[in-house]
Amino acid sequence: MKKIRKNQIFYNIDDNEFQKIIEKGYITLKKYSKDETVVAQKSVVSYMGIIKSGTLLIEKLFPDGNSSSVMDLHEGDTFGEALLFGEVNKSPVNISSENESEVYFISKENLLILFKEYPSILQNYLLVISNRMMQLNNKIKYLSLDSIEKKVAELLLNGYIKNEKLEFKLPFSREKMAKIMTVKRPSLSRVLSKMKEDGIIDYNQNTFRILDLKSLKDILNN
Repeated sequence: MKKIRKNQIFYNIDDNEFQKIIEKGYITLKKYSKDETVVAQKSVVSYMGIIKSGTLLIEKLFPDGNSSSVMDLHEGDTFGEALLFGEVNKSPVNISSENESEVYFISKENLLILFKEYPSILQNYLLVISNRMMQLNNKIKYLSLDSIEKKVAELLLNGYIKNEKLEFKLPFSREKMAKIMTVKRPSLSRVLSKMKEDGIIDYNQNTFRILDLKSLKDILNN
Protein backbone atom coordinates (compact mmCIF):
# COMPACT_ATOMS: atom_id res chain seq x y z
CA MET A 1 0.00 0.00 0.00
CA LYS A 2 2.99 2.30 0.32
CA LYS A 3 3.04 2.98 -3.42
CA ILE A 4 -0.51 4.27 -3.63
CA ARG A 5 0.08 6.13 -0.36
CA LYS A 6 2.62 8.29 -2.19
CA ASN A 7 0.12 9.28 -4.88
CA GLN A 8 -0.66 12.99 -5.05
CA ILE A 9 -4.36 12.34 -4.43
CA PHE A 10 -3.54 11.12 -0.92
CA TYR A 11 -0.92 13.72 -0.09
CA ASN A 12 -1.28 14.93 3.54
CA ILE A 13 -3.40 11.93 4.57
CA ASP A 14 -1.68 10.30 7.55
CA ASP A 15 -1.03 6.55 7.74
CA ASN A 16 -3.84 5.81 10.18
CA GLU A 17 -6.48 7.60 8.11
CA PHE A 18 -5.19 6.01 4.94
CA GLN A 19 -5.48 2.56 6.51
CA LYS A 20 -9.11 3.32 7.36
CA ILE A 21 -9.75 4.19 3.70
CA ILE A 22 -8.34 0.83 2.69
CA GLU A 23 -10.30 -1.10 5.31
CA LYS A 24 -13.59 0.50 4.25
CA GLY A 25 -13.10 -0.89 0.74
CA TYR A 26 -13.03 2.45 -1.03
CA ILE A 27 -10.08 1.24 -3.14
CA THR A 28 -9.87 -1.97 -5.21
CA LEU A 29 -6.88 -3.58 -6.95
CA LYS A 30 -6.77 -5.27 -10.36
CA LYS A 31 -3.87 -6.97 -12.17
CA TYR A 32 -3.24 -6.78 -15.93
CA SER A 33 -1.06 -8.82 -18.26
CA LYS A 34 1.09 -7.42 -21.08
CA ASP A 35 -0.95 -5.73 -23.87
CA GLU A 36 -4.23 -6.20 -21.98
CA THR A 37 -6.73 -3.37 -22.35
CA VAL A 38 -7.32 -1.38 -19.17
CA VAL A 39 -9.72 1.20 -20.60
CA ALA A 40 -11.18 0.77 -24.08
CA GLN A 41 -11.55 3.81 -26.29
CA LYS A 42 -15.17 5.09 -26.25
CA SER A 43 -16.00 3.08 -23.11
CA VAL A 44 -17.75 4.79 -20.18
CA VAL A 45 -15.32 5.82 -17.42
CA SER A 46 -16.76 5.32 -13.93
CA TYR A 47 -13.53 4.82 -11.98
CA MET A 48 -10.33 6.74 -11.38
CA GLY A 49 -7.23 4.60 -11.73
CA ILE A 50 -3.90 4.86 -9.89
CA ILE A 51 -0.99 2.75 -11.09
CA LYS A 52 0.55 0.62 -8.37
CA SER A 53 3.16 -1.02 -10.63
CA GLY A 54 4.02 -1.39 -14.30
CA THR A 55 3.51 0.96 -17.24
CA LEU A 56 0.32 1.84 -19.13
CA LEU A 57 0.20 3.20 -22.67
CA ILE A 58 -2.36 5.83 -23.70
CA GLU A 59 -3.11 5.74 -27.43
CA LYS A 60 -5.56 7.32 -29.84
CA LEU A 61 -6.92 4.64 -32.16
CA PHE A 62 -8.04 5.50 -35.69
CA PRO A 63 -10.53 3.68 -37.96
CA ASP A 64 -7.80 2.74 -40.47
CA GLY A 65 -6.00 0.68 -37.81
CA ASN A 66 -3.28 3.23 -37.08
CA SER A 67 -2.68 4.68 -33.63
CA SER A 68 -1.02 7.70 -32.09
CA SER A 69 0.82 7.42 -28.77
CA VAL A 70 -0.32 10.11 -26.35
CA MET A 71 1.77 9.31 -23.28
CA ASP A 72 2.99 6.60 -20.92
CA LEU A 73 1.76 6.31 -17.35
CA HIS A 74 3.97 4.98 -14.59
CA GLU A 75 3.79 4.04 -10.92
CA GLY A 76 1.77 6.61 -8.98
CA ASP A 77 0.21 8.20 -12.09
CA THR A 78 -3.56 8.57 -12.32
CA PHE A 79 -6.06 8.32 -15.18
CA GLY A 80 -9.79 8.82 -15.65
CA GLU A 81 -10.06 11.59 -13.07
CA ALA A 82 -10.98 14.26 -15.62
CA LEU A 83 -13.91 12.26 -17.04
CA LEU A 84 -15.69 11.09 -13.89
CA PHE A 85 -17.82 14.18 -13.37
CA GLY A 86 -18.24 15.38 -16.95
CA GLU A 87 -21.37 15.24 -19.11
CA VAL A 88 -19.34 13.26 -21.63
CA ASN A 89 -17.58 10.49 -19.72
CA LYS A 90 -16.55 8.18 -22.54
CA SER A 91 -12.81 7.68 -22.91
CA PRO A 92 -11.37 9.44 -26.00
CA VAL A 93 -8.30 7.18 -25.84
CA ASN A 94 -7.35 3.55 -25.38
CA ILE A 95 -5.30 2.58 -22.31
CA SER A 96 -3.41 -0.71 -22.31
CA SER A 97 -0.77 -2.39 -20.17
CA GLU A 98 2.71 -2.32 -21.69
CA ASN A 99 3.83 -5.02 -19.27
CA GLU A 100 2.45 -6.81 -16.24
CA SER A 101 0.86 -4.12 -14.13
CA GLU A 102 -1.36 -3.49 -11.13
CA VAL A 103 -3.90 -0.70 -10.91
CA TYR A 104 -5.94 0.63 -8.00
CA PHE A 105 -9.46 1.84 -8.82
CA ILE A 106 -11.72 4.25 -6.96
CA SER A 107 -15.33 4.55 -8.12
CA LYS A 108 -17.05 7.89 -8.60
CA GLU A 109 -19.34 7.12 -5.67
CA ASN A 110 -16.47 6.28 -3.32
CA LEU A 111 -14.53 9.30 -4.45
CA LEU A 112 -17.45 11.56 -3.54
CA ILE A 113 -17.50 9.98 -0.08
CA LEU A 114 -13.76 10.62 0.30
CA PHE A 115 -14.18 14.25 -0.78
CA LYS A 116 -16.73 14.73 1.99
CA GLU A 117 -14.73 12.94 4.68
CA TYR A 118 -11.33 14.33 3.66
CA PRO A 119 -11.43 17.86 2.12
CA SER A 120 -7.68 17.65 1.44
CA ILE A 121 -8.34 14.78 -1.01
CA LEU A 122 -10.67 17.08 -2.96
CA GLN A 123 -7.98 19.77 -3.08
CA ASN A 124 -5.42 17.23 -4.24
CA TYR A 125 -7.84 15.90 -6.86
CA LEU A 126 -8.34 19.38 -8.33
CA LEU A 127 -4.57 19.89 -8.45
CA VAL A 128 -4.11 16.61 -10.34
CA ILE A 129 -6.75 17.65 -12.90
CA SER A 130 -5.10 21.05 -13.32
CA ASN A 131 -1.71 19.44 -13.97
CA ARG A 132 -3.25 16.99 -16.45
CA MET A 133 -4.86 19.84 -18.38
CA MET A 134 -1.45 21.49 -18.66
CA GLN A 135 -0.03 18.26 -20.09
CA LEU A 136 -2.82 18.07 -22.66
CA ASN A 137 -2.33 21.70 -23.64
CA ASN A 138 1.35 21.00 -24.25
CA LYS A 139 0.39 17.96 -26.34
CA ILE A 140 -2.01 20.03 -28.47
CA LYS A 141 0.69 22.64 -29.05
CA TYR A 142 3.13 19.93 -30.03
CA LEU A 143 0.74 18.27 -32.50
CA SER A 144 -0.06 21.63 -34.11
CA LEU A 145 3.47 21.91 -35.51
CA ASP A 146 3.37 21.66 -39.31
CA SER A 147 6.55 19.69 -40.08
CA ILE A 148 8.53 16.74 -38.77
CA GLU A 149 11.55 19.01 -38.39
CA LYS A 150 9.64 21.31 -36.04
CA LYS A 151 8.30 18.37 -34.04
CA VAL A 152 11.81 16.96 -33.60
CA ALA A 153 13.12 20.39 -32.64
CA GLU A 154 10.33 20.81 -30.08
CA LEU A 155 11.00 17.41 -28.54
CA LEU A 156 14.75 17.93 -28.32
CA LEU A 157 14.42 21.45 -26.95
CA ASN A 158 12.03 20.15 -24.30
CA GLY A 159 14.65 17.53 -23.41
CA TYR A 160 17.26 20.27 -23.13
CA ILE A 161 15.03 22.40 -20.88
CA LYS A 162 13.99 19.47 -18.70
CA ASN A 163 17.53 18.15 -18.19
CA GLU A 164 19.21 21.59 -18.15
CA LYS A 165 22.04 20.32 -20.32
CA LEU A 166 22.77 19.84 -24.00
CA GLU A 167 23.28 16.08 -23.72
CA PHE A 168 20.45 13.93 -22.42
CA LYS A 169 18.74 10.58 -22.86
CA LEU A 170 15.19 10.22 -24.14
CA PRO A 171 13.18 7.56 -22.24
CA PHE A 172 11.66 5.89 -25.30
CA SER A 173 12.54 4.06 -28.52
CA ARG A 174 12.52 5.49 -32.08
CA GLU A 175 9.22 3.72 -32.68
CA LYS A 176 7.66 5.36 -29.64
CA MET A 177 9.20 8.69 -30.63
CA ALA A 178 7.54 8.42 -34.06
CA LYS A 179 4.18 7.55 -32.46
CA ILE A 180 4.37 10.55 -30.16
CA MET A 181 4.91 12.77 -33.19
CA THR A 182 2.29 10.92 -35.27
CA VAL A 183 4.82 10.40 -38.07
CA LYS A 184 6.26 7.38 -39.84
CA ARG A 185 9.46 5.99 -38.37
CA PRO A 186 11.41 6.15 -41.69
CA SER A 187 10.48 9.83 -42.05
CA LEU A 188 11.66 10.51 -38.51
CA SER A 189 14.94 8.70 -39.16
CA ARG A 190 15.56 10.80 -42.28
CA VAL A 191 15.03 14.06 -40.38
CA LEU A 192 17.30 12.97 -37.53
CA SER A 193 20.01 11.90 -40.01
CA LYS A 194 19.76 15.23 -41.84
CA MET A 195 20.06 17.19 -38.58
CA LYS A 196 23.11 15.11 -37.71
CA GLU A 197 24.68 15.71 -41.12
CA ASP A 198 24.04 19.44 -40.76
CA GLY A 199 25.87 19.47 -37.43
CA ILE A 200 22.80 20.50 -35.43
CA ILE A 201 22.64 17.39 -33.27
CA ASP A 202 24.50 14.16 -32.59
CA TYR A 203 23.04 10.99 -31.15
CA ASN A 204 23.77 7.40 -30.22
CA GLN A 205 20.64 5.30 -29.73
CA ASN A 206 18.51 7.26 -27.20
CA THR A 207 21.24 9.66 -26.11
CA PHE A 208 21.14 13.03 -27.89
CA ARG A 209 23.52 15.97 -27.86
CA ILE A 210 22.56 19.40 -29.20
CA LEU A 211 25.54 20.82 -31.09
CA ASP A 212 23.92 23.97 -32.49
CA LEU A 213 21.24 25.27 -30.14
CA LYS A 214 20.53 28.40 -32.21
CA SER A 215 19.86 26.41 -35.39
CA LEU A 216 17.55 24.05 -33.51
CA LYS A 217 15.57 27.01 -32.16
CA ASP A 218 15.46 28.56 -35.66
CA ILE A 219 13.88 25.37 -37.05
CA LEU A 220 11.08 25.62 -34.50
CA ASN A 221 10.50 29.35 -34.94
CA ASN A 222 10.62 29.58 -38.74
